[in-house]
Amino acid sequence: MKLLKFPYLVQKEILQNVEPSYLLLLSSVSKNLKKLIKSSQLNRFKSTDFIRYECCYRKRVFVYVFPRDCRPKEVLRFVEREKTDEGHFKLNVLGETIDFQMSKQGNLVSMFHEEEKEMVIQSIHNYFLDFFGNSMEYQWMARHYTYSIPRLRNLSSCFDMTIVDLEWEDDENLENFFAYCPVWKCINIYFPCMYDIFTPESKIHLAESVKIHEHFATPILSHFKGKQLVINHTFCKFSELVEFVNKWKSGESFHKLEYLRIQKNLLEFPQTHFFNEIGAKYIPATRIPPIHTLLKVHVEDDRELNTDPIISHAYVVRETDNRVASVMIQGKTMSFGVWDMTEEEFLSMVDYFQIYFVGRIISS
Repeated sequence: MKLLKFPYLVQKEILQNVEPSYLLLLSSVSKNLKKLIKSSQLNRFKSTDFIRYECCYRKRVFVYVFPRDCRPKEVLRFVEREKTDEGHFKLNVLGETIDFQMSKQGNLVSMFHEEEKEMVIQSIHNYFLDFFGNSMEYQWMARHYTYSIPRLRNLSSCFDMTIVDLEWEDDENLENFFAYCPVWKCINIYFPCMYDIFTPESKIHLAESVKIHEHFATPILSHFKGKQLVINHTFCKFSELVEFVNKWKSGESFHKLEYLRIQKNLLEFPQTHFFNEIGAKYIPATRIPPIHTLLKVHVEDDRELNTDPIISHAYVVRETDNRVASVMIQGKTMSFGVWDMTEEEFLSMVDYFQIYFVGRIISS
């Protein structure tokens, strides 16, 4: 089929129904076809939330696009070559000759020898930057710390791992893995018991988003410098949470914090006592509290784009800039959401919501 001879609208409709993996393959046929794909699929690329490299344990890397309105789709996979490889073909990728083949599922596969891995991944990543654009978000999701994350342009580092060995003794290697990447977008770790890796110097505290399942939350809660923090199944002490809020209120720490959720293991939070200790202020009970929710720094596999909503009459104010944070207690869970507004702006928003909702109730 001579695609370039069809009218543009026909070309666009055809390409719109081609899977991303095949779009990449077609783009290698000629410069004109690549240009056509990029121009006709511009809106499609803009509606893609991000592209993610998934690094698994078998020295394989899977690349997925995450469209906003449907499930992730595999674009490409990197695999180490075997002696029996058959049906492969060569493509020129930005001056480098790279071997490919099609998987049984019809996906594009890039093959390499171990010594070629870095070159192959870097060349194809640079091709992505040209094909999908520099404004696209690119993530590398590491599922284990034994394989290093390549340093590629416009790449965010992510880590998601479950550690279940009760005889864990590899703190040093794990911390070295974190230290290798200067900037972490997200770190998600499940620990069944306490491990001593949350030192004040740890790069974990610098990640934009951290989600941990930890019995003792004190180290990460004391030193966190990122934006969004979720701690599940913790034995966090009442006094530690009071200290956290007071440090935020004074402006001493947590300057970038946007969202915090802590879920305790055993006892529920004593709501009234806690609010008294942190000097909480209150929106009148007759008023409707605003809903605090933010776009997640890291979108997980559930594809929930926003943080869990915080709806509370209680709030605290930061002394240094008069910023407000909503505080909510629900059983064993405390949620803390920072608003990008002063107390005066916050209360004006409350008044607006009151007028808006009351007006809707009357009109209905």
